[in-house]
Amino acid sequence: MNDFEPKPGTRALPWRILGVLLLGPFLTNCSDSTGPIFTFWEGTLEPVPPSFVGGRVVAVTQHGRTEAGITLEDGDPGTTYGWRIDSGTCEQDGTIQGGSASYPLLLTRPGGSASAEAIISALFKPGKQFSARVFLSGEGASSEVVACGDLEETTG
Repeated sequence: MNDFEPKPGTRALPWRILGVLLLGPFLTNCSDSTGPIFTFWEGTLEPVPPSFVGGRVVAVTQHGRTEAGITLEDGDPGTTYGWRIDSGTCEQDGTIQGGSASYPLLLTRPGGSASAEAIISALFKPGKQFSARVFLSGEGASSEVVACGDLEETTG
């Protein structure tokens, strides 16, 4: 194992998103009277039975856009999954944030893991609710949801 691989039993976050999370405290000193400059969101993806797929999702809103990263675990090796972040919670249908083209597909590696990053043109505003959904990728359209997680604002 090298320094860039997660330790067994831990969940990896995409490196660029992790870097932004670590720099956050230094960047939050900037202020703008028109709204938040920097907000963090994170969530745990829980399997939707009968699926065993899980993982984590993080998002950072700053400078007029949101960057999101996702890691998937326990997927079927060689399977393509789609994902998106919606307004609202896992228990309610919401509106996709930034459009479906913002979210690259996830192709699981032999161990069943996958990761991706997205740049979303929508701002995740404090006090709002968002959720991430992972689904089996169909013929250009979403299909069965296999995991979902509500995002929590962690700083602001």
